[in-house]
Amino acid sequence: MLSVLVSLVESVAFSHVVAALSALYLFNYIQKIQRPQLHCGEGKWKNKLTTGLKMLQEPYYPTFWLYLSHANTVIGNLLKKQESASYEREILHLSDGGVLALDWAHAKEPKSIVMIIPGLTGNSQSNYICHVVNKCVLQGSTVVVFNYRGTCGVELRTNMTYSATWKGDVAEAVKHVRRECSVPLIAVGSSLGGMILLNYLATHGADSGVDFALTISTVFDVMKSAVEMEKSINKYTLNYYLARMLVGQVERHTARFESIADMEATKKVHDTSAE
Repeated sequence: MLSVLVSLVESVAFSHVVAALSALYLFNYIQKIQRPQLHCGEGKWKNKLTTGLKMLQEPYYPTFWLYLSHANTVIGNLLKKQESASYEREILHLSDGGVLALDWAHAKEPKSIVMIIPGLTGNSQSNYICHVVNKCVLQGSTVVVFNYRGTCGVELRTNMTYSATWKGDVAEAVKHVRRECSVPLIAVGSSLGGMILLNYLATHGADSGVDFALTISTVFDVMKSAVEMEKSINKYTLNYYLARMLVGQVERHTARFESIADMEATKKVHDTSAE
């Protein structure tokens, strides 16, 4: 009799927990359903966006079973189809003696040129970049992917690599691409690439050589983002992953850095904030 009673209590308790968690999940999901926010100065451009983009008039519904940001990032990458893109590589020689790769994917009779600046550890071979490249070419745009110094199989010829504050390489690449095209130039920056692009546009303004620009998943408050990267799940997932990817990039250029850096200590780094 006692065992039956205990079993009943446990089953009721379990059902209550499931119900409570389900209610909490549903409540949080509903909180995410809202119209996209448009931050734009008043004027003709804002009016054109609000009337021309249907998505701004409708609420956004996250994937019901995958609306949590971390789960969306991880599972989304696991489920996304692996794509590749065909490129013609051009080596751009920079003013300080460095080089970087510009990978071109050409469209027939292009309507525009889309220049893509990847995220922190991204390059022209990254799956998310290949998806964008193929879609752009299909829509009639030639694409050029900007690869950071020392990445994507290119030799690092100087001690300079890349960072969010260094926009000089993007400036030289834009100037070079601008000379090659007679159609509109659209610059797209993802994550770190978006930070560099915004920095470049803010500095050069109307003289940037860019006709249209788009940034995706760009950090607006770097210090706050750095603090968030040190917290709980971020520290042991995103932070660790990015740090190990960066260490791998440095290791590929050991001969360049071993005289100016402690490579053994570098190999042990597992945190992007490590000094």
